Amino acid sequence: MLPVRRFEAGWRATASVARWIACGLLVAVCAGAQSEPTATPTAGPALLDFRTPDGSRFLLLPMPGVELVEWAIASPSDAAYDLPGLDGLGGAIVQASLGGTWETGSLDAAKEQVALERLDTAWGQMFASRMSAAAQSELAAARAEAAALGDPRVFRRVLAALPAERVEVLAVGPTTVLALTTVPEAIPELCDLLVERRDRQVLRDLERVWTEELLQRQRNFDANPRLPIYAEVVALALPGHPALRNFERPGIVPPQRRQAMQTWLRTQHPSRTVHALVGSFDPLAMRQLLEQKFAQTQLATEPLPAAAPVRPIATERRSAVPGGQAPVTAFAWQLQGNFDTTTALALARWLAGPDGRIAAGLRQRQLGELEVRVQAPWPPALGIAGLVLVEVGGPAKAEQASTLRTAVAAIVAEAAANGPTPAELQRVRNELVGAEAAIAADRRWLARELAARALRWPGQAPLRAPARTLQGEAMRQLAKQSFAGGAVIVENTR
Repeated sequence: MLPVRRFEAGWRATASVARWIACGLLVAVCAGAQSEPTATPTAGPALLDFRTPDGSRFLLLPMPGVELVEWAIASPSDAAYDLPGLDGLGGAIVQASLGGTWETGSLDAAKEQVALERLDTAWGQMFASRMSAAAQSELAAARAEAAALGDPRVFRRVLAALPAERVEVLAVGPTTVLALTTVPEAIPELCDLLVERRDRQVLRDLERVWTEELLQRQRNFDANPRLPIYAEVVALALPGHPALRNFERPGIVPPQRRQAMQTWLRTQHPSRTVHALVGSFDPLAMRQLLEQKFAQTQLATEPLPAAAPVRPIATERRSAVPGGQAPVTAFAWQLQGNFDTTTALALARWLAGPDGRIAAGLRQRQLGELEVRVQAPWPPALGIAGLVLVEVGGPAKAEQASTLRTAVAAIVAEAAANGPTPAELQRVRNELVGAEAAIAADRRWLARELAARALRWPGQAPLRAPARTLQGEAMRQLAKQSFAGGAVIVENTR
């Protein structure tokens, strides 16, 4: 390992006995904490929601039990935050950020910066020269020079020694969440390290991380035959919106370091992130500590391009996407009204599946057993209300397409007029209560969801209204307002 400054100061030797006892506790119980039953958040202490002086939003949810704290940091990885042609970069840089900072992992920061600039040039030249022998030789030399000056493993080792374990980066809708598990005694030093990660980021090992991200996005694209349908739906329902890029095949042009750092500023400024802490702590004392530690930032605010306005769908818009592996008809309506996400999720569950309102209505009209999927709010994007997306597998014959369109329009109109039956409402409640219980039973999952929800829906309470209080009238009103507008219809034909 490199003799980095973080370790030259004898950092490991200063850890207290209590810290190492806490570390042992973390190792012993970390695996069990994921499945340990806990009280639902609505029944426990109130959520503390505030901003620190640097603009970071924090959500604190104290929960008694094992002396562990789950910390999740959500940041945007939405297409609106990525540079055109570099979709996925917002998520990749969060992974790359675990490669360390100029203080943690660098032998000589000034020399390493020069080496990384050389590596950046060599990487770009590989694509410009179509992998010429000279470009490959220069890239190898640049990699070796950078590797001699910076070690991307050190930052994780420092985290582990705090202790902060189970460090992972996860995609959650239009956000990327950095999650870790720690103990209360380690939080003061962890705060310092997280601020350092944010303000003194190197994006070490960017080349490898971006390549892995690109390959995964390409595999995901090739594995999902419905992405062209989704792209057409977005193009018709949300013309000009960057969410369209989520459903297009990723390009192969690598990002330059300046572009990666520009994206870091766009996504990691404290005003654009949300931290959620769930576990055993005193919320008022924790707030005081966080306000001291997250007092200021060195990051500038990177402006975002103006968002394309979402215009109402005045009349029905139809299109067709040829070459599908199986026939699918997609319908989309703009979500309307001041709805909460619980009601939107309930609307989707009410309409979807073999027991849902749409499948039942299609059977009544002698259209057979057709697969029905519903998503709401859709697509995963920041800053928009989104759509209700209905996908119906079929029809098998082209001449039935008109019948299917008419049937679905009639079914959703009936749903908007009458609302769910008592049996339908109870089914939806049971499904949502089960989903809530699964999240509440896993502190890490709960922290992740709180951070991601707050980032995606900043005007709504991060703790959703409990599903058991869901009202059928709220579902009916959302259906009435949304299905009253025009629809987008995209048919996928063989």
